[in-house]
Amino acid sequence: LLFVSGAMLCAQSSMSELYTRWMIEDINQGKFKSAIENIKKTDLEYSDYYTIVDTLKMEEFIDFSINNKCLPNNAINRIQSHYISSLVALGDYYMNNQNFYLARIYLYLAQKICNKYNNRGESYLTTIHLLGRWHRIAYMYTEAESYYLQHLECTKKLYGNKSIPYAYALDNLSLLYNEMCMFDKAENYALKALNLEKKLQGEISSDIAITLTNLGEVYKFLEQYDKSITYLQQSLNMTIEIFGEYSQRTAIAYDNLAIAHQNMRNYTQARICLERSVDIQKKIKLTNSKDYAITLQNLSYQYLMEQDTISAVRIYRESIETSKNVLGTTHPLYVSQLLDLASLEVHYGRYDKADVLLAEAQYIERDTHSDSTELYIDILIKRGTLHKEAEDHKNAISYFQKSLDILQNTKSYNYCEVSALLGSCYYAIGRQKEARKSYLESISTLETYRSTL
Repeated sequence: LLFVSGAMLCAQSSMSELYTRWMIEDINQGKFKSAIENIKKTDLEYSDYYTIVDTLKMEEFIDFSINNKCLPNNAINRIQSHYISSLVALGDYYMNNQNFYLARIYLYLAQKICNKYNNRGESYLTTIHLLGRWHRIAYMYTEAESYYLQHLECTKKLYGNKSIPYAYALDNLSLLYNEMCMFDKAENYALKALNLEKKLQGEISSDIAITLTNLGEVYKFLEQYDKSITYLQQSLNMTIEIFGEYSQRTAIAYDNLAIAHQNMRNYTQARICLERSVDIQKKIKLTNSKDYAITLQNLSYQYLMEQDTISAVRIYRESIETSKNVLGTTHPLYVSQLLDLASLEVHYGRYDKADVLLAEAQYIERDTHSDSTELYIDILIKRGTLHKEAEDHKNAISYFQKSLDILQNTKSYNYCEVSALLGSCYYAIGRQKEARKSYLESISTLETYRSTL
C-alpha cells in the first residue's frame, strides 16, 4: 500500500509540473483562459519554470486574472511571488557572473512588479537588498544607501527589530558606510548588529563571526590596527570552532587577519597566516577559485615586503594563471594582475617580459571595452615609459604619441605629463625641434589646467 501511495504521489507531482509548463507556454502565447485552466490543475510549486516566461505577457496575465477575478487571491499572490522570485534569482545570477547590465534589468523589473502590486513580502526585501548591492558595486553610494535604508526599514516591519534578518540589514549598512569612508556610522551599525546577534544567538555563531570581521575592517581603515587585529582574531577563532580548520571560511579569515598584520608590519605573522590559508585551500581542493588567486596575490605582496622578490614573482605568476583559468582573460582582476606583474618585471629590469604582459593587458582592454578608456590610455603610457627606461626611444615615442592622440580633446594634467615624456624622448635622440614643441605643449597645457582649478 505504501508503494502504491508513493507511486500515486509521484504521478500527481509529475502532472502538476506538466500543467505548470503548459501554463507558462499559454501565458507566453497570450492564451490566458487556457493558462487559468492549467493553473487549477497544478499546486503552483514549480517556480523554476517562471524564469522562461515573457515578462510583458506575465504582467498582462496577472492584470487579466485580477480584473476578471478568474482566480482566488491566494493563487494570484503565489504566482506573483514565484514570478518576482524568478526575476530576483536571474538578477542575482547575472550579478554574481559580472553581467551587471542584465542584473540591473531583472532587479529593476522585480522592483517595478513589487511596487505595482504592492508586494512588501520577502521577495521585495530581497529585491531592494540586491539593488543596494548592485549600486554599491557600481560605486553609486547615494543610491545604495537609499536601498539599504529601505531594506532595514522593511526588515523591521516584516521581522521586527530584534531578529537575525534585522541584524543582517544592520551589517549591510556597516559594510556600505565603511566603503563610503563614513567610519563612525560603519562602527555604529556593526556594533548594533553584534549586540543583537549575541542576544539572539549567544556568544558563538557564523553571523557573529561575520560581524566581527566587519568591525575589524572598520578599525583597519581607522588605522586602529590593534583593535582590528583583536576583532579579526576573534572572528578567526570563532570560524575555526564552527566550521573547523579546513574550510573556505577559515581560509578567508586567515587572509583578513594577514592583511591586518601587514598594516602593523608584523610581516612574520602575516606570512604565517597567508601560508596557512594556502595550505587549507590546497587541502580542501579550492586551488581553482578566485579566493585562492587573491590569497596568492596577497602572499606575493608579503614576500615583496620581505625583499624576497624571486618568490614574489613566482607566486604572482601562479596567481595570474589561477585567475585566468577561473575568471577568464576579460575579468578586471586578471587585467590588474597583468599590470602589477609587469611592474615587478620592470623592477628586475626584465623589460621584454614586462612589455609582453602590458601588450596582453592592452589587447584585452581594447577588445573588451574600447581603445579610448582610461585604462587603455594608462597601459599605453606604461608601455611608453617602459621603452623609455629601456632606452628604446623610437617605440616609446610611438606609445606616447598614441596616448596623446586619444587625450587630445581633454588637455588634462595627464596630457601635460605625457607631452613632457614625449619631449624627453625626442631630446634623447637629438630631435631638438620636436622636443621643444612637446615641452612647450606640456607647459601650455599645464597653464590651462591650473587656470581651471
